[in-house]
Amino acid sequence: YIELSVLKTIAGFLNSDGGDLLIGVDDQNNVLGIQNELDLLHKSSTDKMQLHLKNLIKDNIGSIFTNFIHTELTKVDDQEIIYVKCDKSDKEVFVKGKDFYIRSGPSTDKLEGSEVLDYTKSRFN
Repeated sequence: YIELSVLKTIAGFLNSDGGDLLIGVDDQNNVLGIQNELDLLHKSSTDKMQLHLKNLIKDNIGSIFTNFIHTELTKVDDQEIIYVKCDKSDKEVFVKGKDFYIRSGPSTDKLEGSEVLDYTKSRFN
């Protein structure tokens, strides 16, 4: 669930005006950190976690978009988080080749059908 949420948010930023995602910080700006995920899923290896994120992006969004996505492990309030900076893409971005998302204020919205066509005509032309 969290991985898909991260991918949708990244795609939404790429399809919109770019933006910043803080993995390990909740919607109320509480710093939770990523230590639990590191311990449970990546044997406390930050390198393995960053490689996993890179592979998720490559496999689900596409390696051609990696130039628009910059990740950095950083500490906030003594907690490790992942800072993801997304630039505005010059091409449409789909998650898993089919799902199209945009950022609208604080939310990520999925567009379908004619909404995708209308949005991409105005945004990417």
